[in-house]
Amino acid sequence: TVLLVVLDGAADRPASELDGRTPLEAAETPQLDRLASAGVSGLVDVSRPGLPLSSDRAHTILFGYAPEEVPGRGVLEARGFGLSVPENGCACSASFARIDADGDGWTITDRKVKSARDDCAQAAARVESFEHRDVDVTFSYTWKNRGIVTLESERELSAAITDVDPFEAGLPIVRPESLDEAADPEAAGRTADALAGYTRFSTDRLSEMPVDVVLTKWTAERTSPPPFESRHGMSACMLTPKPVLDGLGRTLGMAVDNIDGSYSKRVNRALNALETEAFVHL
Repeated sequence: TVLLVVLDGAADRPASELDGRTPLEAAETPQLDRLASAGVSGLVDVSRPGLPLSSDRAHTILFGYAPEEVPGRGVLEARGFGLSVPENGCACSASFARIDADGDGWTITDRKVKSARDDCAQAAARVESFEHRDVDVTFSYTWKNRGIVTLESERELSAAITDVDPFEAGLPIVRPESLDEAADPEAAGRTADALAGYTRFSTDRLSEMPVDVVLTKWTAERTSPPPFESRHGMSACMLTPKPVLDGLGRTLGMAVDNIDGSYSKRVNRALNALETEAFVHL
């Protein structure tokens, strides 16, 4: 029986405000100290030393898979929210933002948009369906200011494109382009053009709303990795409140409980799950 507990994000860099210590070094951690003293401690680089990884990629490697085996984040988030992704389509993580017109483009003024849920739900209804040539684009609202954008076409699509979201306020929206390493540049160009068209469509449809645009990122395609049980010879249960990891667990054939609430509740649920194997995300 294995219980894997990952304190995602606990690592950090030394801070001058903490006399050169990391936040974890400076914190009072009696329970972690007790656990460490009872076991064996060490350091491991999940990927290349010094290379930061997103949660989905880091956990993919922790579970014994190469990143290219598992779908990208757009597909994993969609599955974590219970949304299906077209077999030959793509899925993107999406969010509402506010923008200002800037010459021929737009500059982002607010990426987080703490509008009421009702405002974002109403905005979602305005941008839920768009067609660009032979590509159908659909927006599904999920929570806060976020959603999932899916693309479907009878022709080939590709996730090998750049993000629309620049990830910082004060920067211009980026027109999506095909990546140099795209295996099918024509399919990547078709996907990028559809998302560029959808971005313009969203600014038109949201002109009188509390939000101004839909930003897309982390475009991904479906893949079919072998189930966790067939690869490792053990069943698994994942307990996590994070949609992207929920989607990763489902993709790998794990039992998933998107548990939230107090840590004691999570611990009790993990102990019950140890009749199989369990992964707990804190």
